[in-house]
Amino acid sequence: VVKDLAGTGYVAVSLFFVLSGFILTYAYCGPGAPRVAPRAFYADRFARIYPVYALSLLLAAPFFLAGALHGRGIARTAVEAGAVATLVQAHVPSLALSWNPPAWSLSVEFFFYFLFPFLLGPIGRLSRARQAVLIASLFALSIAPSLIYCIVNPMPFAALTAIDHTYWQALESGGWVAVLNFNPLFRLPEFVSGIALGWLFLSRRTDSRNHGLDWAAGISAAALLVFLAVPNLLPYPVVHNGVLLPAWCVLIYSLAGSKLFERLLSWKALIVLGEA
Repeated sequence: VVKDLAGTGYVAVSLFFVLSGFILTYAYCGPGAPRVAPRAFYADRFARIYPVYALSLLLAAPFFLAGALHGRGIARTAVEAGAVATLVQAHVPSLALSWNPPAWSLSVEFFFYFLFPFLLGPIGRLSRARQAVLIASLFALSIAPSLIYCIVNPMPFAALTAIDHTYWQALESGGWVAVLNFNPLFRLPEFVSGIALGWLFLSRRTDSRNHGLDWAAGISAAALLVFLAVPNLLPYPVVHNGVLLPAWCVLIYSLAGSKLFERLLSWKALIVLGEA
């Protein structure tokens, strides 16, 4: 069971995208929040993310350059380096896993940062009911392409669930499955859901901060663990792209309003780690 759970760690990327939209909305629209001026917002995001991103590339550089000497070629290496350095690798599926493979998610995130100042206001002006409907619609939009791919896919169904060598070859070659995995447009519903969820949380009634949220958080976390502990339950593209989005939304909303979780995060050691 532990091995199966560890093998599903990739779903945390989806959680990361939803949580990012939620946290940014809270940070820029919550109590005492600054005004979202695009230029200042972009500068802040760049200053927070890019220096550490550059450090990760520096650490991975010896392995990346070694690949250039063993078959990849100088021209290909230069193209990959340019895409990764400018954080656009996720837009070109065959380049998404270049240099520092996990960094594709930051390439997607920077695209979200670009859109955030323009999405925040329009979503915030929707009623609570329409924000909830928006999240439901985005859930359907998120998983529809993956479901279609699984129906018409050129690979055996077993390859889609077991994530075997055939599947990884398809990812690295930049085929349609790589487009679904990495292209920012296919991951955008998760981020926009986080923005809508953030507005819903900010506009909640004050009496909603009760222990019912603790129960909701516990139930959603338990359901997630059970789902992820069952291997090959659903095809990888569907799990990777948003099928867990409703569970993430319930978990984030519940924990954000949970008094128990608030007390836990108020522990001084965790505050020090957070600030660090």
